[in-house]
Amino acid sequence: MKKLILFFIFVLGLTGCGAGDTQSLQLNKKQLQNYNDKIKTELQSYYWNYDESSNEFESGYVETTQSPNFDAVVKACESVGLDIKKYSGNEVVVAATDLKHFNDEQAGRAYFYFNGRNLIGEYYKFNNKIYSINDKNIFLKDVNFNNYENTQLLGEFEQNEIKIKFDDYKDMDSSGNFAVIDDDYKMSVYKLSKNNSFRTIKNISYAGEGLYPMDFCFGENYCAVLLGKNDEASNTSQSIEYEDEHSSGDEKQYNLKSWKVEFLDKNFNKKSESIELDLSTYTCVNVFNGKLFLSRGNSIDVFEKSSDGTWIKSSQFMLKNNINSFKFADIDGDGNEEIVAIDGMDLYVFEYNEVFDLIWRTNLSINSMKESLYTGDLNGDGIQEIYIEDLSDTTARYILDKKGFKSYSEGIGYLHKFIVGDFNADGKTDYIEKIISEDDNNEKFILNIAK
Repeated sequence: MKKLILFFIFVLGLTGCGAGDTQSLQLNKKQLQNYNDKIKTELQSYYWNYDESSNEFESGYVETTQSPNFDAVVKACESVGLDIKKYSGNEVVVAATDLKHFNDEQAGRAYFYFNGRNLIGEYYKFNNKIYSINDKNIFLKDVNFNNYENTQLLGEFEQNEIKIKFDDYKDMDSSGNFAVIDDDYKMSVYKLSKNNSFRTIKNISYAGEGLYPMDFCFGENYCAVLLGKNDEASNTSQSIEYEDEHSSGDEKQYNLKSWKVEFLDKNFNKKSESIELDLSTYTCVNVFNGKLFLSRGNSIDVFEKSSDGTWIKSSQFMLKNNINSFKFADIDGDGNEEIVAIDGMDLYVFEYNEVFDLIWRTNLSINSMKESLYTGDLNGDGIQEIYIEDLSDTTARYILDKKGFKSYSEGIGYLHKFIVGDFNADGKTDYIEKIISEDDNNEKFILNIAK
């Protein structure tokens, strides 16, 4: 059988793949299969997707010390155990392919260096920057973070078991008041006493109006409550209870459609003002700079008070993905608020300057996150971490890194949930650790007060 000769010619442009000019490359079928198999194995081992039809090959040279990309390429290869430096200046086969996340979001272009049959180097480029194949979920654009998480610094806490039980809270003010909406959509406001026990400040019900609280946030001298009506005829819901391995299966199900926003004064008494909503799909409310932000699907609507004291919709932000929970937080302490958001499948971080500018996201795209979303600085390094509860009732932590936010859940055990906030209002972040026993499904709550 006549040997099939394949020619692949392409220009690498800014990849810095060598000192030589672009050269045509002849590969027989066996060589081509070997290279394609190695690319597939490498990318699958690091949980990447890619388009094999985009694979291209050329002859080139390994970077030399004179190359502007030499250090970045060497570092990227070393992080996956490849010592490309010893091949500096050698002629090699260079392969390139379009890199994707498993949700098919584009992630740049990956490059592989082969010396004969052996893979000696690999990295990928995104926005003209070189990254290790092991670097996932990098920043989508240049960012202006001034400081990053210090994983060497550990916080110290005083621990006490507490009797109060709740799954999460919706918001907390500067004096330590925090509002809870429980599984039956009953709303309570709690505060930590000096003896480290919690007391009830207010129980609030809207059941007499046929309404149920869906979300809550503190404003300046007021609170905003997003209320919904139970649509018993609906099979879908914006606020349906989660079912997982620890659910009894007999919880009452609520199919809530957003109805209105009502306001409470600083003593949590109902005010006369409200916002009658013309859409039933709002799921989350936040206050920032005196404005109300309500999310619905892939839109965040902004409401402002007009001169006559009524609330009007003033603007709307359209996002690429649906958002069911979000928070404003100054992650790096530079005075600028970021927006942290989840959609049940992925975590997103936006820069906010009168627009929502997506700077980072996970690319899981699997149903894995509950609506419990917190930010806080538990190790006292001045940088806030992000805490999210997954569907196994375990908290996942994300920390700010120079390349992006990365998962770092050290110190959080399986079936341990972190409920994060400044409970004693001393300016330090505390947390309540909810621990579920695997054996008997019992729960225990530990209050951790920062020293």
